[in-house]
Amino acid sequence: MVLMQIHKDKRGFLGLIGLLFTLAIICYLFYLAVNTYFKVPLLGRETEKPSSEGFITPSQETPNYQTIMGSTRTKIRDINKKILNQGRQLENIRNE
Repeated sequence: MVLMQIHKDKRGFLGLIGLLFTLAIICYLFYLAVNTYFKVPLLGRETEKPSSEGFITPSQETPNYQTIMGSTRTKIRDINKKILNQGRQLENIRNE
């Protein structure tokens, strides 16, 4: 009789550890899901530069979506022009 009670206690103890471990995993996954859902997308280095370099005029106190997108498009056009010029320079060097 005593052996059966000890065996039941061990099985219950392992079940409790398993339950706690499962609960910890579920809480961690919930944390990741909520953190990802409410996270504000961060701008990359190249897209942050336009706002810090003054592409957004000082008269606009708080930049909105349109001003950020406009300045980002301008910066992307500048980067594309730079890349095209570098490509042309490489072709000129190759042709010489």
